[in-house]
Amino acid sequence: MLSYVNTDPVMFEYVSPEAMEGVLATGYLTPPDRTADPAIARHRQIMADHDGPQPSNYSLYGQALARQW
Repeated sequence: MLSYVNTDPVMFEYVSPEAMEGVLATGYLTPPDRTADPAIARHRQIMADHDGPQPSNYSLYGQALARQW
């Protein structure tokens, strides 16, 4: 069982499919690679405009927290 933190797409660059066999994971934000979603497209634009990191679960979560304040 993986928490949301460990479901970022970048993780799958480092972990083999065999190691992920049978894993259950939680998720509550739209994946950062769904560029057809207007909110994700906007997030990706914000990251590009401000020389931010590659869009990820972490940057999405950070933006969500920032918008609350």
